[in-house]
Amino acid sequence: MQLTRDLTPIDLLGYCQCLIMLSKYSEAENLILNVLLRINQTDETWHLLVKAQRKCKNYSNTRKEKEKHEMYLSAIESISKALKQNEDNTEVKNERTIINKLIQRASREETSPEHDIRYRRRIDNCSLYNILSIDGGGIRGIMAAIWLRELERKTKRTCSSMFQMMAGTSTGAIIAAGLSVPDKYNRTIPAHNASELVELYKTRGKDIFIKKSRNFCNYHRSSFSLAPKYSSNGKRNLFEHYFGQTLLSECLTDIVIPIVRSADTYTHLFTRNDSLYSTSLVDVLMATTAAPTYFKPHILYGTNHIDGGVQMNNPTMAAYTKAIEYGYEKENIFVLSLGTGDYIEDPLVANDHPDIIYYLRNLNILVKVLLDSQQHNVDYQMSILMNDEHYYRWQVWFEELIQLDKYETDIVNKLENIAYEYWEEMEIYDNNRLNRLIERLRFE
Repeated sequence: MQLTRDLTPIDLLGYCQCLIMLSKYSEAENLILNVLLRINQTDETWHLLVKAQRKCKNYSNTRKEKEKHEMYLSAIESISKALKQNEDNTEVKNERTIINKLIQRASREETSPEHDIRYRRRIDNCSLYNILSIDGGGIRGIMAAIWLRELERKTKRTCSSMFQMMAGTSTGAIIAAGLSVPDKYNRTIPAHNASELVELYKTRGKDIFIKKSRNFCNYHRSSFSLAPKYSSNGKRNLFEHYFGQTLLSECLTDIVIPIVRSADTYTHLFTRNDSLYSTSLVDVLMATTAAPTYFKPHILYGTNHIDGGVQMNNPTMAAYTKAIEYGYEKENIFVLSLGTGDYIEDPLVANDHPDIIYYLRNLNILVKVLLDSQQHNVDYQMSILMNDEHYYRWQVWFEELIQLDKYETDIVNKLENIAYEYWEEMEIYDNNRLNRLIERLRFE
């Protein structure tokens, strides 16, 4: 804290802004309350406090409007003090709008009536090509499902009629396949909408992450190895329930699902058009969700397959490349890429002579660096390849790491709130890009 005491009020303000940008909301709130407000009670300071308080609140297991209001009470009080300093502060008013919308959500029915969402057949020879890409991330995939539900509500269209291609890795593949699988009785319309997939994450997470039964010997053997934590039977039963015997080739949209094969040194892309088009969706999903240490590899065509996220957690570039391969012009391609949340680790303590203890102590951080680098590199590359109106990337940053297998109610509620906050922030702060996207998807 000595460092912050040596800073000027303006420097402290900038430091708090940096903490918020790094998703260190609790640290920012503590610093503003205990240091900055004692020397600088401007509306700008109060605005930063509002932002930190909105982000670092506790998440309740209930969705009642009264308790939602209490959740944001500190931020609401700070808004009042900020507006007393400057009643014309637009940023503070925007924060108030976001909080009011989040509170109002608690009093609304979360599930849209099915008749509000319409499937509209696409024109097959249309030159425009919309791509939806969804990262891997386990239970955190609920955020992508929520954003897609909001898009369906706003456009009154199903995702399979808005996007010509859906790409997904691991949990992203579940969403992509779920939105593209045809109805059992009418093979020209989708079996599920995004709202149903949100409910899948909320109610069926426990059916995927079923811990393996272990005797004493197996328990100790797995404790000192990389043996899978969960049985694959739970997710197989879930996939068979939602996808039945549907083949990859029967999907309503083009599909791109990355999977790592033990026999190759590269990532294989399962699509509707490849030589393995007759593969069942259940088998493809069993393979792409076979995350090492979580599930055992899935055997397909005599070869072990594991989670595509090991090499391609963000499949956006692969989907874009496939679209070019299919003959679509770059100018006619639009991409919506959905992340499943990330977390900024504190820097490792420098060590000139790291030993095995150093690496074991920091194993999670080192693995995260290795796995995350691909998704961030792809985002950067896509932003260079395409302009802002043809490439959208939605991603949130957590204050604390949320593991992909944490399906408990409080965690799911937290992810829901984060997803809704991000949506409301886009409506307020994103220079009308969200509305332009909705208009594009509504009428094309």
